Amino acid sequence: MNPGGALIGLVVVGLTALQWAIAGWARWRSVDRAARVDSSSNLNPRCLVVIPSKGAAPDLERNLRAHLKQSYFNYRVMVAVESEQDPGLPVLRTLRAEDARLDWVVAGWATEGCQQNHNMIAGIR
Repeated sequence: MNPGGALIGLVVVGLTALQWAIAGWARWRSVDRAARVDSSSNLNPRCLVVIPSKGAAPDLERNLRAHLKQSYFNYRVMVAVESEQDPGLPVLRTLRAEDARLDWVVAGWATEGCQQNHNMIAGIR
């Protein structure tokens, strides 16, 4: 057997083992840290759920109400539509009157890429 080939094989195996060890350590650290966070602490990062929407699907209101049932302290739902003429806006207006955590943004027509991605980006902005 070629000694150079064996050395290369050992290096590859060693690097692979090192990669797995680092990944395992990182996973262990994240689980360990999550276990130490006290749920009663004042740590309440903001949470924004962005929903791209088009039209008034039959289950639009039910789906949005399900999102609004979350009891998280600092939680908002942003629906992104492409135009002011979207048929789903009356549903959004009704739900917004009931729950101030719901809002929407009119993203406009997509000029690059697909409309859904365009709406998501507008919702995040």
